[in-house]
Amino acid sequence: IYRFEALSSVTPGNFVFKNIVLQAGDFLRVEIITDDFDKCQSEFFIPTIASTSIKEIQVDESTSQAIVDVTFTLESPAEESGYIIYAEGMVHNGETGVVEEVRFRVSSNDISLDQRISSDLSQRTKILIIQPSEETTKDINISINDIPPSFSPRNPKESVHLVVEQVSKDLYEYYLSLEMANTLDPDRTIQEPFNIHSNITGGIGIFGSRSISELLIQW
Repeated sequence: IYRFEALSSVTPGNFVFKNIVLQAGDFLRVEIITDDFDKCQSEFFIPTIASTSIKEIQVDESTSQAIVDVTFTLESPAEESGYIIYAEGMVHNGETGVVEEVRFRVSSNDISLDQRISSDLSQRTKILIIQPSEETTKDINISINDIPPSFSPRNPKESVHLVVEQVSKDLYEYYLSLEMANTLDPDRTIQEPFNIHSNITGGIGIFGSRSISELLIQW
C-alpha cells in the first residue's frame, strides 16, 4: 500500500504527486479529506494497454483532402471494456512554414463504435465498447479524414498516429452518460431527469485512468 500526499497546485484545480509510478493492473483508492466537508473517496484498477496491430491501410487521394482507411486488430478483452480512439499527428503548414500538431477527424461504420458525438469529444474522437467473446481478436475500421494534400508520409517531420486508449470502466461509463445527456431535448421543460455517471463516494465526479497505445500510420 502506497500513500501519497498532494503537493501545491500548479494551476487551480490541479495537483502534483511525486515519486509515483503506476502500472497496468494497479489498484488505486483516493481519499480527499478537508476540514470543511465530509470525506470523499473513490477507487479503480488501471486498465491494461490495448494490444493492437495494423492489418490494412488504404488511401483515397481523389479528394482535396486525403482519407486514410485503417483496419487494425484489437485483442478481445476478458471483460466488457471501453476504448477512446482518435488520430493525431504533425503536419507542415504551407502558409506559415511551421510544423503543427493536429487532431484529425475520424469516422467509422463499425457498429461497435458509439457514433453519437458529444460537444466535448467532438468529431475527432470515437468511443468503442467491446464485449467479451469467443473470438481472440476483433478487427476495427477507422477512416482518418482531413489530411491535407501537401502531407507527405515520407517527410520525417510529418506523421499520423492512431491512438487507442483503454479506459477504466467508470471513466467510459461517464463518457457514455455524457453522450446520453446530450440527446436530451433542451427545449422540453419537463422530461425525465438523467444522472451523469459518478464514482465518487461522498461527492460528485469521476476518478479514472487511461492506458495509451499508439500506431504509426505509414503509406
